[in-house]
Amino acid sequence: MTNFRKTHLFFCTVLILSLAACKPQDNHPKRKIIKHHHNKVDEIRSTREIDSILFGIDSSRFYDFHVAVKAQFNDPICQRLCDSFRLKSWIREDFDNNGYTDLFCMGDLKSYSRSLCIMDSGDNRFYLIWITKDFNSKCLFPVVHYIDECPGLIVNYKTNSERDFTRHKEDKADTLIFKFGDFIEYHKVPAEHIIERVEFAASGCWISCPEYKIIVNSNGMALYVALRNIKEIGSFEAAIDEKKCDELFSLLNYIDFASLDEHYQIDASDMQSSTLIINYDGGKIKRIYDYGLRGTYGLRRVNNIFYKLKEDQAWKRR
Repeated sequence: MTNFRKTHLFFCTVLILSLAACKPQDNHPKRKIIKHHHNKVDEIRSTREIDSILFGIDSSRFYDFHVAVKAQFNDPICQRLCDSFRLKSWIREDFDNNGYTDLFCMGDLKSYSRSLCIMDSGDNRFYLIWITKDFNSKCLFPVVHYIDECPGLIVNYKTNSERDFTRHKEDKADTLIFKFGDFIEYHKVPAEHIIERVEFAASGCWISCPEYKIIVNSNGMALYVALRNIKEIGSFEAAIDEKKCDELFSLLNYIDFASLDEHYQIDASDMQSSTLIINYDGGKIKRIYDYGLRGTYGLRRVNNIFYKLKEDQAWKRR
């Protein structure tokens, strides 16, 4: 069997299994239908119009980013797969089910293919979510499928080698949905662990990344220790907003933190890392080290929540 056929078969198998996993069950609530509101995304007819929206969101980052007219990859096997599935370079969909159309797109940034979503939080207030999690990815194939709770299905293929794309240990597929404010891996049945304490520590990096630690207890009381590259250094306390605390604990259970690997690392140097320590179920401990902060899509969201906690809570110096 040729390399292309092996990879093509793997892709098809993953797609079929992913669709089966997203199939609504009798005990699952139906996706609530939201009234549609017209926005700028509905009016888009060309990639140039998408480029204009991206440039308006962040001109410094997207001055040399261009949405592809046709999904393209440098690797020939990637391109053949893309052509065989007739994948589009941009797709409209209301991923977050808020009534406003969002847009998934693929583009070129410094000769590498990158994928992202333009999300509308309402009335053309756009923000971005990168779907390309690992920027060393050689291929990322998006397949959007609308099934009840599953507003989107994005199957992501990665490999560490430009030439050998057929070894399944290097190929990876992620079934993603929009939940907890981001695209994260879909889980049909979330875990139900009793979380007692969560500790998150972020290291520094060569470009002066903030170095800090946050501990959140089950009662919402939290400790924030600002170590380096932060305006105010020291130890602070706060009662975490109940909504934020519930979101964090629910997210950790949804991604089934206990089943995650204990070590994640990207192929790069001088990057920021995080260490997540979770005490749960009466004495159990889970430690997760994430070099590059891109271990999984779910962990990426956890990292972002902690990053915002240090900014948006009423911290008082100890």
